[in-house]
Formats: sequence, C-alpha cells, structure tokens
Amino acid sequence: MRDNKRVGPSFYGVFAVAAVAAYLVHEAAHWLVGAALGYPVSYGINSVIPGTPMTANDHILMSAAGPAVTVLIGLAAFVMVMRRQSLTAYAVLYFALFMRIVAAGVSVFNLNDEARISDMLGWGPWALPSAVIIVLLIPTVIASRHLRLSWTVNVLAYVVSSLVATAVVGLDMIHRGTI
Repeated sequence: MRDNKRVGPSFYGVFAVAAVAAYLVHEAAHWLVGAALGYPVSYGINSVIPGTPMTANDHILMSAAGPAVTVLIGLAAFVMVMRRQSLTAYAVLYFALFMRIVAAGVSVFNLNDEARISDMLGWGPWALPSAVIIVLLIPTVIASRHLRLSWTVNVLAYVVSSLVATAVVGLDMIHRGTI
C-alpha cells in the first residue's frame, strides 16, 4: 500500500524551488572553478561561459565542477531520505537525476558537461553521462521505494521538473540574447 498522504501541493512548490536552486548551485560550481583557474567567466542560470580560450585540462575541470557538485548533493540528499524520510531531500535527488538525464539528451545535438568530458578523454560521448545517470538513478529508485511514493507522485515530479527546466533554459536564453 502506498502512502501519499504526506505528498500534497506544497511538495511540488518546494520541489520547484529546489530545482531552481539546483541550477544555480550547478552553474556556480562551474563559475567558481573557472574563476579559480584565472579565467574571466560569465554566469547565467543555465550556463557559464569563459571569456577567453581555456586549456583542455582547465576545460575538463570547469566542465566537471557542475556535475560533480550535482552528484554529491544528490547523494547527500539520498542519505537524508534514508535517515530522515525527507521529501525535500527526495526532490533534490530526483531533480539531480532529471538534470543529468536532460544534459545527456541535449548532448545529442551539442555535447554537454559529462559528454564533452567523456569525449575529450577519448571514451566516446556516452560513457560518462551513462555512469552519472546510473549513479543517480539507483538511489532515486531506492529513495522513492523507501518513501513509498506512487507513480503519480513521480510523474508529477517529472512535470514540475520539465516546467522548471523549460523556464530556466528559456530565461537564460533571453538573458543571453540567444532568442
């Protein structure tokens, strides 16, 4: 029997806020590493762009920073779900997975973080994205089962994730003047 009594509309509001925060933290990690390496970098809610050419190694480091922080936060959220039954932590974990799946999907057209790194290392564009997705998918499934969340809860989380992702990407494109 599923226990969805705890999951109401407020969960999805908190979920949306956590999703926006995930973008900001992910991009902040890219920015921080780029700046620490001495590059002028511009920060957007869905992009960080170096102002000058980077060495291959520095590009890998800056590209890895966002996904590394996203994965670490997702795994810390998994621990919080397992220890404290935290729905907010589940939202953080779920959205971390969602972000990395979307990034992999975008890589079909334009190599994104993990795909770019994987390709630069000679592993092909899909090795690293696949590994990151698996590392987040397994704990997300375990957490969902641990919290006894229904498919409906997870489908609505997907809808909220999609709406937030669309809004963030669109706002970033408007801010950057690309649409």
